[in-house]
Amino acid sequence: MRRATALLGVLVVVCVALLAVQAGDPVLWTAVNASATLSDEDLSIASKMSADKAESVLPLMQDLLSQSGTVVLSVKVKDWESAQRDLERYAEMTSSMNNLVVSLDLSETDIEDFRRNSEENVDALQTLVNGTQRFAEIQELRIEYRDSDDPSKLYSIIYEGEALKDELAQAYTSYAGREASMVAAGQKYEADTAEYEESVDGYEEIVEEIADLQEESSSGSAAPTLPPPGITIFISPDAGRFGDEIMIRGTLATHEGGAEVVAFIDSRRYANTTTTDDGRYTFTYRIGRVRAGTHLAYVQSGRSVSDLALFTVNTAPSEVTLRAVQNATAGTVECSGRLTALGQGVGGAEVALIADGALVGRVQTGADGRYQGDTVLEPGEHTLKAVFAAEGFPLEPCESEEVPFTIREPLFTLQTLLATAAAVSVGLLGGLAYLRWGRRRRRGSAQAAEEEEAPAPVVEAVAPEEEEAVLEVEPPEPEGPLTPLDEAAHLWERLALAAGRRYLIPNPRAKTPREIAATLRGTPVEEEARAFVRLYEGVRYAGIPCGEDEVGELRQLYEAVAGG
Repeated sequence: MRRATALLGVLVVVCVALLAVQAGDPVLWTAVNASATLSDEDLSIASKMSADKAESVLPLMQDLLSQSGTVVLSVKVKDWESAQRDLERYAEMTSSMNNLVVSLDLSETDIEDFRRNSEENVDALQTLVNGTQRFAEIQELRIEYRDSDDPSKLYSIIYEGEALKDELAQAYTSYAGREASMVAAGQKYEADTAEYEESVDGYEEIVEEIADLQEESSSGSAAPTLPPPGITIFISPDAGRFGDEIMIRGTLATHEGGAEVVAFIDSRRYANTTTTDDGRYTFTYRIGRVRAGTHLAYVQSGRSVSDLALFTVNTAPSEVTLRAVQNATAGTVECSGRLTALGQGVGGAEVALIADGALVGRVQTGADGRYQGDTVLEPGEHTLKAVFAAEGFPLEPCESEEVPFTIREPLFTLQTLLATAAAVSVGLLGGLAYLRWGRRRRRGSAQAAEEEEAPAPVVEAVAPEEEEAVLEVEPPEPEGPLTPLDEAAHLWERLALAAGRRYLIPNPRAKTPREIAATLRGTPVEEEARAFVRLYEGVRYAGIPCGEDEVGELRQLYEAVAGG
């Protein structure tokens, strides 16, 4: 009886502890569209941003609006060191805003628009800081090269100033174009937008001042007397889109062969080559990650500098695809696809993964435009799409078709195990209480002494060597020819048993392919096992065609895991 009382006390403590864990985070009710974004959710459920989100986001929004004005003011007074520090601080704030939008699930809202505009403003302010500082330097160099009678360097300085003037003008147009959206978002959340509006006006004043200085230095009485160009330049075609090739050709006036020629595009050194025997040169410029609009080019060979040539980069459409393969047990979704423009892969671009209207990850494309990344989602019905914002590329934004899929609830989770344990504990408590009450009633009864013990069940023992033999038996060789898909399934059974024998995995045939791959993590065959599982799941569940090539690859991976 004492043992029963002690056991009853222990069960009471365990039951209370389990219920306390469940009570710490109860889920009694949730809105049916709780995953919707702020822009499209049911306002009867949540009419505005929660207080904790606002407390995190709004101060940072105010700082970003104010910091942009600080950067422009430092440039106006020509304090380049402070301007660079202010710009770095602005970039850090933008990075913090990116993290907040993801962690607080504020994608596809006006806050997300504010974040994206702030991120694009980093490039515009970077151009302002670096461009104005370089323009101040070349103003001094212009005088130095004119006095030293160095026409080639003077030519390059004049052209670099022209390129900087054009680059700053286009950066200002981009910066000013985002003013209305930034100010509207700030005022909606009662932020002070005065400094940001002043930064737009200040940016414009700086660009106009540089244009006036460049015009004064290149014309009128202050204009230098330069000799005719000693090298010609021709561009064809004079306009193109992403992936097109622009040919830059010309001839050295001396027709000297083997002379070095350097090409400059937008005041930056692009490439160098040597002239042919008759003094000709050729450059091929392939349009890639570059802003849309007008660009400037010139070439230089020794003291000879060409005229300034222009070409235009036009915007092109883009297309992104998405393929999603889910792991129904773990909730992991493997996403892959390709970003293309005019039939060519777009490398080095960022693709955002959007699930149910919320940002769940970002991936980078490779040189051929392909990307791959994983994301983890909660059990339930979902839709996933890939989005390309075209930032930094002469391309139009695009998004893939939505891919629907289902993440199933795992059979055993921490919550279900805790709930089950709590229920079992309560049942045992009730059973012990009933048993104790029944014993008291039967105390003193003669029938208690005549209770017969039920015979113990007979369990047939199996020798360890026999059990091991049963576990490791190879699947029977199939009779007759198999389809490629059936042969793939047969290879999976053989791989599971081989991995179990080689790496002492208990009961390997009861595990899923992903569980086998996870068990082999850190072994010499980790990569081969992962590759086998990826291909096997693709042909088995994702609809990838399974032919002799796929079966051959699976067979090679199986032999690597099995040890030959």
